[in-house]
Amino acid sequence: MFPILMDAGAEVSTHASVFESLTSIFTFLVGLLGDFVEVITTTPLMFVPVIIAFAGGAIMLVVSMIRRLGVRSGGGKRRYGR
Repeated sequence: MFPILMDAGAEVSTHASVFESLTSIFTFLVGLLGDFVEVITTTPLMFVPVIIAFAGGAIMLVVSMIRRLGVRSGGGKRRYGR
């Protein structure tokens, strides 16, 4: 540790205490995520827009993957003189 912190009486944290802190933070965040998902799924007024957003994201993901394969649409292009 830094000499200034050690002189001030700060405890030197071990790897175990840091790991325990990170575990408790992760557990807290997973609990919040679970509460958030429960609120969304039990409220139909919130559930429908979330489903629409996920569906739109999935569609855009598929379109971008298809475009990376080289398939392009010719929609909107008028070809005169052919």
